[in-house]
Amino acid sequence: MVSAASVRAGRGSGSIRERSPGVWEVRVVVGFDPIRSRSVQRSFTVRGDADEAERRRRELVAEVGVSRLVFTGEAARLIVADLLERWFAAPHLWKRATVVSHQHVVRTLVADPLARRRLVLLTPGDVIGAICRWQAEGRSVPTISGRWLVLRSALSWAVAEGIMRANPLAGMRGPPRPTPRRHHSLGEVRQILAQAESNAAQTTAALAADPGSGTLRRLAFIADQDHLLARLAADSGARRGELAVLRHSDLISTGGC
Repeated sequence: MVSAASVRAGRGSGSIRERSPGVWEVRVVVGFDPIRSRSVQRSFTVRGDADEAERRRRELVAEVGVSRLVFTGEAARLIVADLLERWFAAPHLWKRATVVSHQHVVRTLVADPLARRRLVLLTPGDVIGAICRWQAEGRSVPTISGRWLVLRSALSWAVAEGIMRANPLAGMRGPPRPTPRRHHSLGEVRQILAQAESNAAQTTAALAADPGSGTLRRLAFIADQDHLLARLAADSGARRGELAVLRHSDLISTGGC
């Protein structure tokens, strides 16, 4: 029997009613069924007085509650994959290396099961589950960290653009960050250059002894390219990502020299 002391809170913030003396039912909106066009609610039982029930209601709303209003905006029609693609296609002040790196991560995330999650229903638990799955699959720390950073950036962009009212991952602690790569010492750089030059000289000598060998011709070409790349990296100090997107036009002046 429901007590006359039943209490109903504001829309979107959950409701309370006393089922029996000292036993309260707290109902919280946790989602929205687009097919039936109605809210999805969960019921929780709380024992204690009215103050305890109200305190627990506020906790549940903060933990699992979703305001019905979030389903009326643009985000209601999007899944995580849609957001990632729109974020990447939007104008950004990114360097070329960043574009290439983000493009790869976005493609990977769009193909991940996490990307099928409706944007307005995304929770930290969904992302933690995905991170644990990636770790179980043997993904490296830099790979997982890169996916997390791209997803977080896309959500922050959605809030700034007015697509979402709030970032569902705000305050969430991300996965471990990779240890920053340290610069090689001058001695190490000299050793790398010497080894690259030695490899190129050895394969060139082998090819000269057997000029008809297609395998030696390919190995000599690879060793020569490795030597040139090592020299370029040592002379320019460019990072790996910058070297990966380097083009011939970057190496010549506008005068064609």
